[in-house]
Amino acid sequence: MGIGLATLGFTVAGILIAGPFGDDYTQHGKRTAKRVFIGTVVVLSAGMIVSFLTSELGGTFCT
Repeated sequence: MGIGLATLGFTVAGILIAGPFGDDYTQHGKRTAKRVFIGTVVVLSAGMIVSFLTSELGGTFCT
């Protein structure tokens, strides 16, 4: 699901950047692409972060 949302977000950002809408939309598209990238990294690394914390803190803390 995270990959699908990232694809949709980058598609919207690409349309805003490449479209004939003007400079304001180009800047908005760049901000959108940056935010989508950061969100995608967070979503995709969430499982790794949780498994690291559970292995370091132990199972008794998390159950």
